[in-house]
Amino acid sequence: MKENIHKLQDENEDHMPCGFEVVFPVLLQKARNLGIDKIPYDAPVIKDIYAARERKLKRIPMDLVHNVPTSLLYSLEGLQDLNWEKLLKLQTPLGSFLTSPASTAFALMETKDENCFKYLDDIVKEFQGGDFGPKMESLVED
Repeated sequence: MKENIHKLQDENEDHMPCGFEVVFPVLLQKARNLGIDKIPYDAPVIKDIYAARERKLKRIPMDLVHNVPTSLLYSLEGLQDLNWEKLLKLQTPLGSFLTSPASTAFALMETKDENCFKYLDDIVKEFQGGDFGPKMESLVED
């Protein structure tokens, strides 16, 4: 991390994964809690990411997150104090949260919801356990 932290600074925000600024700080906190000291937690770029997270969380109140679909459904693994009873009502008909495998897997771990499992099981089967080659070829041909 120390050797590559500059890449975060230089990266175009448009190329970052959706919700990166929400999830990455949670991962950093988990690393810190595990005693991982090889991360420059006080680097300016890390502070910028924390600030971006706070700005986003201020724009989308948690009451709203629990009642209507928002972009934060794509980053549930980066949130805390979630009301799963309300959130499960916001699943897509297929059982996902905004088609996010990560959010849906997090919801499954937290709730054991069968619809989350079915969604994840279906995409694993559809993409043959992660071998995207044949499936991607057929999409390109169509």
